[in-house]
Amino acid sequence: MAAFYHTAVQGAAQPAAPVHRAERRLDWWARRGRGVTGDGSDDVAAHRRAAVEGPVNALAPPALSGHAEAAPVDTGRALLWRLILIYLSATSVAVALTLLLGLLGLEFTPRQWVIFWMAVPFGVTFFTSIDVVVVRGHLAPLTPVLAALDRGERPGDMAVAAALVRALNLPQYSAVRVTVLHGPMAVVSL
Repeated sequence: MAAFYHTAVQGAAQPAAPVHRAERRLDWWARRGRGVTGDGSDDVAAHRRAAVEGPVNALAPPALSGHAEAAPVDTGRALLWRLILIYLSATSVAVALTLLLGLLGLEFTPRQWVIFWMAVPFGVTFFTSIDVVVVRGHLAPLTPVLAALDRGERPGDMAVAAALVRALNLPQYSAVRVTVLHGPMAVVSL
């Protein structure tokens, strides 16, 4: 509101673009002649304003102009690793809670506890590795299209259609995978 009022008073035809909170704070310090550090150096505030390009929020970290360009990212591979990381995180939480409930409720002998704890890593590896292979298969139509887009090429219409359908159906595929594959394999691994 203050930015719009400021431009209206000056008689500008267009309202000013919204100013990010950090930029307003830097401007406030600069107007008082104290810079960011409060020691009277305005050049520090001006340098920080000039170094940040674009909006800064939790989703987009600041892109500093002094740094070299980042290497191109393979979004297909990044998507695969992100899904695997999410899956492994959720699996770790589920296994930890299951083990906690087992510790609280099972009355094993010491020999049974040793056998149980020796079997847990093998059982978790069994059902987790098969799930990761299936998740990789679910992403098979998506990865070539994302790789082509990363290279700046236009993928074929059929490939884009298959990737779009698969992307929209990934939640359903995940639910079916957990119900049909993950759950029974986790039970068998016990």
